[in-house]
Amino acid sequence: MNRIHRRRALLLLLLLLLVFSLFSTWRVLTLPGPHSTDHVVRLFERALPIDARSLTAILPVSSPHNLSATLAPLLDSPTKLARVILVCPQPILSDVRKTLAQLVYTGSHQHPQFSLYPASHLHSHSLISLAASRVKSDWILFLNDDGLAGVGKRTRDMLLNPLAIPLPLGPTGAISRRSTSCTPPASVPYPASHLSPPFVAPLSVFHLAANLSTLGYNHPWLDLANLVSRSRSDHLAAVLLNLDHLTSNPCPALSIRHSLPTTLHPNFNLSAKYASLAADWQHPQTSPHGTFALAFPTVSDLYAFLPVACRLFNTGYSLNLLLYRPNHLHFENANGTHVWSDDCRLSYDVLSINSPSFAHWLASLQHLPDIIVALTEQDSVSSGISTTLQHESYNHITLVRLPREDIPHSYWMGSLSLLEWQNWNVPEIAISVITTNRPRSLHRLLLSLSHSLYFGDTVLLRINIDQSPDPDPDTLRVVRDLHWAHGDVVVHHRVVHGGLLPAVVEAWYPHHDHSYGVLLEDDVEVSRLFYAWAKMAVLRYRCVACTATRATSPPQLFGISLYQQKSIELRPEGRRPFDARALFAANGFEHPATPYLSQIPCSWGAVYFPEQWREFHEYLAVRFSRTGPSPSSGINAGIPTQDIVPAVRSNKWKKSWKKYFIELVYLRGYVMLYPNYDGYASLSTNHLEVGAHVREMGRGEYLRRKEMFGLPLMALGGAALVDLPARTLPPWRRLPVLNLTGCLSTVDELIGQGAARRADLFDCQGPALPYDVPSLFCVH
Repeated sequence: MNRIHRRRALLLLLLLLLVFSLFSTWRVLTLPGPHSTDHVVRLFERALPIDARSLTAILPVSSPHNLSATLAPLLDSPTKLARVILVCPQPILSDVRKTLAQLVYTGSHQHPQFSLYPASHLHSHSLISLAASRVKSDWILFLNDDGLAGVGKRTRDMLLNPLAIPLPLGPTGAISRRSTSCTPPASVPYPASHLSPPFVAPLSVFHLAANLSTLGYNHPWLDLANLVSRSRSDHLAAVLLNLDHLTSNPCPALSIRHSLPTTLHPNFNLSAKYASLAADWQHPQTSPHGTFALAFPTVSDLYAFLPVACRLFNTGYSLNLLLYRPNHLHFENANGTHVWSDDCRLSYDVLSINSPSFAHWLASLQHLPDIIVALTEQDSVSSGISTTLQHESYNHITLVRLPREDIPHSYWMGSLSLLEWQNWNVPEIAISVITTNRPRSLHRLLLSLSHSLYFGDTVLLRINIDQSPDPDPDTLRVVRDLHWAHGDVVVHHRVVHGGLLPAVVEAWYPHHDHSYGVLLEDDVEVSRLFYAWAKMAVLRYRCVACTATRATSPPQLFGISLYQQKSIELRPEGRRPFDARALFAANGFEHPATPYLSQIPCSWGAVYFPEQWREFHEYLAVRFSRTGPSPSSGINAGIPTQDIVPAVRSNKWKKSWKKYFIELVYLRGYVMLYPNYDGYASLSTNHLEVGAHVREMGRGEYLRRKEMFGLPLMALGGAALVDLPARTLPPWRRLPVLNLTGCLSTVDELIGQGAARRADLFDCQGPALPYDVPSLFCVH
């Protein structure tokens, strides 16, 4: 009897193990209930379109035949596509490349960038690995080898211009553990257990699969869905949505009991929302209407500028290209030809007997250009451009001249708006160097400045030499030997040692509201692209509506840092390491790689704005005067006796200009723009050399601190400067904001905090006038 019981127990145990094994191999999700459907609809109600050019498509190619037809739906209308990665076996790679070249050359439409990726096989597992490791855009469209064949027009538009739904979204998948692939009824979003291509998903979904050992080889889409579900509190894995008519394979499990309740969200019409978005995609309200003319002497020059031209063309601008040969103007072939790349194909004109001059060519254009781009070098045609534009009928045209050697590094100019191009010649950015008795440091800085790119701008260089207690004639010799090819050089030599505070503050003063000062101490070194970053940011955030006399910008922005923060220095407990990307990712920011705003003024390479720098001069004059206002009494009773900024280390920096600038920043709620590039790539770095604020130290401590402060300089080559959300500087309102201690805040909070402190210190309630120090101190 005991033997029989043992056998039964053993059989029961084996049966349980078998059931558990079968259940675990399914690796599927439970069918979401009505509450999940309700949640899905709310996701769509709140969703906005994804950013322009933020979508990458992955297309497996098993045969080059019919490839043009497969790619056609990706090219026929405006989409959010920036790139199409074609994954194909090595044997057909050459044929696929030829097909692509022919498609790009013969097509007249704008199109995304194409990339080829050789693969030994086209298994879905490999495609997921590719997405997780190679794609940089925020969104991915996964396709079958037949692309979007069989997908209706509205659903195709949904996939190519998707809403920012934080889940995989597509027309085909499974809605339960037992159902096979199906397509749901039109216009009904439904929670799915998993999808099969085509579908669109955020890049973050594929980062979940970075450890590919978690994905089974036989069911990768199912395993990916399980990873998504486990990562979410609502346990949703994917969304099925078809905006066209039912296919021959409808979802049998969508009974009345599980379908979307007709009484739910009566005012929400998904089809209407997508139809409205589709209309916006076809006729974008913010699409630019502007015309560019590019006039270069050689085809090589056109090709060097082609990355910028293609981005302008793909953004929607009209382009007219002129090729001239100064020594060979008279030749008969005036039909023009083309320049092309993976990004665009553009035709150009040539000067000829029928069109012998630039003026003749300009007058022949159907629309006059808003912008003309040409070389700085002067020849008979190039000089004629300036002469032609002096005519009053061409007053509205902005001429941008670039040195030939800078053009290969001008890719960032493609991110500028038409208004920013029109203001290209408005900002005047001067460089002020502060030095004393460190000739080697000064030589290194001046060398890096001389090798930097200025994109045709005339740049004033001012060198401020503070008399050292230990004078060094080599410093003056370094200055005398300087060759500066970009503008004038002004040297100011102080004969009585003043210290770093007056040396920095008096190093630059704005001439007008379009003057900007780059302040550099001699232990700093700059990237060759520092000026490009500075000008790109000035044009974006300052010239929102430039006029002849002043620039309008967010009034709280006081400057642009060249240096990328690697530590926070103002916390009472001391300096702490800082990683902006990690902070933003941990707090759910959509783009952790975004530039950001911080209240901390940078002293290791930064651009300062005219209004705030003039205000700072006045602030110091009042702050240091014997008749300055007293926080305790609100009357003229001397220098303030208590800290203006509570609980920051800078209160102890009695000889530092930053202590007082931080006070002004705190009271006003001012902020500075900081870069946030990968690997702390910076536009300036500090070499931590002994001076006014760096003492002698042991080698071990020196190396430790140098590791904390030293940053890699951004190098030429590639397109690192536009490694930004949507490959352009974000709008002001989308920039994260940090306070003086590196904590997340908002501009409004900073303004309110400063106003409250001002009221507490000076016993006044009314708002302070902009850039008016007596008003700030409540002195009327």
